[in-house]
Amino acid sequence: MTPYRLVALDLDGTAVPFEGEPRPAVVAAIAAAQARGVKVTIATGRAPITASRYAHRLGIRTPIICFQGGRVVDPQTNRTLHAVALPYELALAVLQEAAVYQDPQTPRWAPLVYQGDDIYLQRLWLTPAQYRAFFGDTWHRLTDFRALPHRPVDKIIFVGEPAALDELRPRLNARFRDQVEIVRSWTLFLEVTPRGATKGRALAWLAHHLGIPREAVLAVGDADNDLSMIRWAGLGVAMGNAPPDVQAAADVVAPPVEEDGVAWVIRQWVLGDTT
Repeated sequence: MTPYRLVALDLDGTAVPFEGEPRPAVVAAIAAAQARGVKVTIATGRAPITASRYAHRLGIRTPIICFQGGRVVDPQTNRTLHAVALPYELALAVLQEAAVYQDPQTPRWAPLVYQGDDIYLQRLWLTPAQYRAFFGDTWHRLTDFRALPHRPVDKIIFVGEPAALDELRPRLNARFRDQVEIVRSWTLFLEVTPRGATKGRALAWLAHHLGIPREAVLAVGDADNDLSMIRWAGLGVAMGNAPPDVQAAADVVAPPVEEDGVAWVIRQWVLGDTT
């Protein structure tokens, strides 16, 4: 019998291709694992509304990790089981600090703010179709982020030029390192979440909630924001399309997403199929 009782999968670039749909081999492998009693979850930066849609497409029934670990949600009932958020004033301070380093005449990034499933933004950086694919449809345009509803913020994403985001990250870290988590989830995304809101901590919470020990947890990811769960899990797996530092942190490197790496991981380490 497999020693792994909980499998956590990053979504974009891991369980599904970027801007893509679940591939049949991955869906079949997840179904086979669940048929053996193994719990399968997704751990993503996406909001619950879009993450739950992917959970349904993948056939996943276990509570899922959203907002980079800021929430754990039951995809069948949409009930929040665990949550942490940025205080309103802290979120505004992060946005205002970032604005200091940007010329409004030649912007190099565009922030967006999540409050639950609602997204607030001033302008688009990608195409409307890409925003719908990555972030959903519930956008609200603001001329000033000080007009945000006065309630906690789940996360902030800066969407922009990779080099500009590389410059912004240490500047935000210098001021807010003890209050927030700052991760790169993709080359065009820099994400700010509450301190302690990481995929690794959320996965630890979920494993405890399900009564599953750390050594029986397998986690798979492809990016900087997946490092915490890859390092925490009993078996940490990096996708073949992950950058070198993520692969170096993993116990195992799987084939890339285009070659159904998640299906390979499940067959090898959960189903015991070595062919």
